[in-house]
Amino acid sequence: MNENCRYARYVNLLVGLILMALGLVFAFTGLTIFPLIGFYFAVPVIVGSFYFLLAPSDKSCFVS
Repeated sequence: MNENCRYARYVNLLVGLILMALGLVFAFTGLTIFPLIGFYFAVPVIVGSFYFLLAPSDKSCFVS
């Protein structure tokens, strides 16, 4: 098994969770402090987090 495949999914999950937390912080500041600026940054960050959370496994990692 390729050594890079071992941690590939964990890295995607970690990056996705960090981006989700950052997006929620931006959304919270959008509700409380900076209404337009917070949501302006929150929406792309949350969409980016879903990209990493739902990323498929690399095809080279599949066992044939």
